[in-house]
Amino acid sequence: MKLSQKQIVWGIGALTALVVIVIVVRVLTVPWPPLVVVKKMVPPGASHDDRVKQFEFAYSEVHRRPFFSFSWNSLGAAWYGIGDTKRAISSWKEAASLGGDAWLPRLNMARAYISLQKFTEARDQLREAHKIRPDNTSICFEYGDLLRNNFYPESVDELGQMYVACINAKEDPILRDRLGQLYMDLGKYKEALVIYEKLNKDHPDDGRFSAKIGDIKKILGLK
Repeated sequence: MKLSQKQIVWGIGALTALVVIVIVVRVLTVPWPPLVVVKKMVPPGASHDDRVKQFEFAYSEVHRRPFFSFSWNSLGAAWYGIGDTKRAISSWKEAASLGGDAWLPRLNMARAYISLQKFTEARDQLREAHKIRPDNTSICFEYGDLLRNNFYPESVDELGQMYVACINAKEDPILRDRLGQLYMDLGKYKEALVIYEKLNKDHPDDGRFSAKIGDIKKILGLK
């Protein structure tokens, strides 16, 4: 069956109208107050004008591009900036659901959950962020600190694998130092020695690494 030109035009018009309706419904049903109200919620102080501009930009992006992760991530950052963690997390959840750079809103959510001492929820978000960007050092640092401070020793294997994955992507000396310290905590001194000898070779001016080598060799009876 061949469609007439009139039917094709009508079909395109109907589809366009449907898309517009979906966008309008999505924007209007978002549970946050109008911008004029939000501006009054911004606390006074030196950063007041910058916070207001941040909201103006975020609201503009959400209305203009409601299906873009960046738009909702910007809104989450604006809410978090004035201490509204609940609305920030809600915005970042929306951002993560839209794909794109979903690792960033997940990292932001994790930091918000940590501030609320909801460590299990933070770990879940960091795990997902790390799957998306295993080479991202910000995720590795945040994830590593969380596991070390709140889930150690039950997360030792996960912690080690995470450090190794990130180090394989980026030869970061801080991460390598943390991996070396993890090996020492586990009594894996030979593995730690390999890490610190390479660190000392790459950063000979940093006396910490040569000191670690000396400590490990004493433990191993090599010195």
